Amino acid sequence: MERDRPESVQASRTTLRVLDALRELDGAGVTELSRALDMPKSTVHRHLTALEQEQFVTRDGDDYVVGLHLFQLGEYARKRKAVYCLAVPHTEEIAKETGERSQFVVEEYGRGIYLHVAAGEHAVHTGFETGGEIQNLHSTAAGKLFLAHMPTERRNRLLDEQDFP
Repeated sequence: MERDRPESVQASRTTLRVLDALRELDGAGVTELSRALDMPKSTVHRHLTALEQEQFVTRDGDDYVVGLHLFQLGEYARKRKAVYCLAVPHTEEIAKETGERSQFVVEEYGRGIYLHVAAGEHAVHTGFETGGEIQNLHSTAAGKLFLAHMPTERRNRLLDEQDFP
């Protein structure tokens, strides 16, 4: 079967790397992506062409940028989390009552993902917005909470994999 062929899986990984690089670079042309990913321009171009045909990327002049189809997928994924619908009103209420920033974060694959952020009238902007991620769980209060409540073996494995800048 086509999907089980190793080159098929590698092609999928390459496509996902291209999307991640576009996000990190805030859009890029073929040459810039090729350098950033250390891949031949022809490979990058083929993946970008496929992504554009499937409406996952769009062009902004000579640059490619992540398209809104990914936003639709992300919003679908967020709303599939039952706790999200429960947490939003509470997050908003906390922000309003305290006047500060309130956020709802979930842990997935050893990263914290901000699913909802609400800001009160005196909130300090921290740079983290909805969809943002916490790479090093030990570096935030929310991440420390996740680490404190996960099984010891998993916590140790995650901490062994994390950087401690």
